[in-house]
Amino acid sequence: GANCVAANSPGVQVGTVREPTDSAAGLVSVNLPRDASASGGLFRFSLPQSLLAQAAAGAPVTVTTLTGLPLPAWVRFDAQSQSFVATQPPAGGLPLQLRVSVGGRVVVMTISQAPVQPASPRGVVVDGGAATVGSTQG
Repeated sequence: GANCVAANSPGVQVGTVREPTDSAAGLVSVNLPRDASASGGLFRFSLPQSLLAQAAAGAPVTVTTLTGLPLPAWVRFDAQSQSFVATQPPAGGLPLQLRVSVGGRVVVMTISQAPVQPASPRGVVVDGGAATVGSTQG
């Protein structure tokens, strides 16, 4: 039916950065886990919430890369479940930006993968090298 939206695979994080409006594209970030074995080698994530209602109402869904090309072989859009299905991306395949258009709304989805966490057996917190912002001088 129209409401059988697939749940996201374990570890996949989808976040809306900016909601789409009639005049501006929305931004959505998708973070894939490093290891797809928990979900049978496939990552599945649904359309962003902001687009699901329109898609369910029968608005056509168009998905291309940001530059307007067809999707790479390792990711596809499943119109039946209104979700994306991706296999383990190839080396250099990420980040990938997709342009998702539903009705008159457009969302740019950026698919990336969590960096490998270095093993820290003694519970050492690895500093990400973030610079301190706003340090006052004299």
